Amino acid sequence: MTIDERNELRKQSGLPLLSVERETLRLETVQQQTEFENYFKLGRSEIRHLWSDRSRGFLTNMAIYNAVRKALWQEMQQAHSSRP
Repeated sequence: MTIDERNELRKQSGLPLLSVERETLRLETVQQQTEFENYFKLGRSEIRHLWSDRSRGFLTNMAIYNAVRKALWQEMQQAHSSRP
């Protein structure tokens, strides 16, 4: 359903209309996040060992997990920016 179609339904229901710009940005953000989660899941089995070492503490493993996710997010963003 397009933003215009959603706004038409909102108008008929007496709800405030969505900002097309803000909703477009929100949908792009959701799409990027979904794409990243799929990207992360595909490579997760190869890198899981980095944060699953039980000899380290939980917080250390979580910090490593977050650092890996951040690095992969940046990698994915760079790959997207280099596309024509």
